[in-house]
Amino acid sequence: MPQQDLPRADFIAILSKWPTLKNIEIQGEGEPLLHQDFFALIEDAKTLCPEAKLSTITNGSLLNDANIAGLMHSTLDHLWISLETLEPLQFQRIRGGKLSRILRGLRALLAAKKQYGHGLKIGFAVTLLHNHVKQLPAISRLYHALGMDGGISLQGLQTMPAYQQYYDTSLNAALLQPSDTEELKQLIAGDLYVKHSLLAYQRQGGFYAQMQQQAGSGCCPWLKLGMYVDVKGRVMSCCFSKNTQHALGHFLQETAVVQRRAALTSALADGHIPSTCEGCGIASQLVRQNIPALNI
Repeated sequence: MPQQDLPRADFIAILSKWPTLKNIEIQGEGEPLLHQDFFALIEDAKTLCPEAKLSTITNGSLLNDANIAGLMHSTLDHLWISLETLEPLQFQRIRGGKLSRILRGLRALLAAKKQYGHGLKIGFAVTLLHNHVKQLPAISRLYHALGMDGGISLQGLQTMPAYQQYYDTSLNAALLQPSDTEELKQLIAGDLYVKHSLLAYQRQGGFYAQMQQQAGSGCCPWLKLGMYVDVKGRVMSCCFSKNTQHALGHFLQETAVVQRRAALTSALADGHIPSTCEGCGIASQLVRQNIPALNI
């Protein structure tokens, strides 16, 4: 995907429009710590939206002394380290880096957190891959052994067209299968380490967990309570809808954005998946629930 940085001036303009936001995740399709203004963006967000919880996801490759110091002097509330496996060779094949470096940086961050008494919640964001679900118990045990407290979030590889168009054969082969889903259910039910780390994520009030809880069942949490704003200021229905043709409008066009978002909600309620939501598991589930019964 094209890699760009959101200009700080645009970030300020976006948040100035919505000062009562409850959660802000400073995250896109890339490593957030590469943004030259990352720590300034955190402070801008806390100043402009003082009630908001601030979060991000990092791959952990840039947890060096300077960035750890920046995190300890920031008002960031939640940070998750993305991870799929604790097998070094598998990690290198998937991510192209060294697991030992990530874990070294993570341990240094946790030590700094303890030293400073910082309230930053630190957890893992696990992307579940085919045949990798069995890695979850080991990741959960590492989470507990390190004394992490932000919980573990789970998601599969995205099946939205905006993502899958970039997948090669190996990534397509890594998509979750029904057998993986069944294995995951058994792990959660039978492994206390896994269960506790997943519950910790729900309880910590991370942005997506909180959005799911407040939205309730029978609706898309994004369409009810959230939105994604890209580097060009375009409002998307969710953070997985990256096709610019599906933009709801510019963030300054609030009326149009609200109307188009309502139209998507209505379509799902009527049992139809709009093109914007193609490939989304939540949309598919909602449509199955909302298809009218046939009168025979």
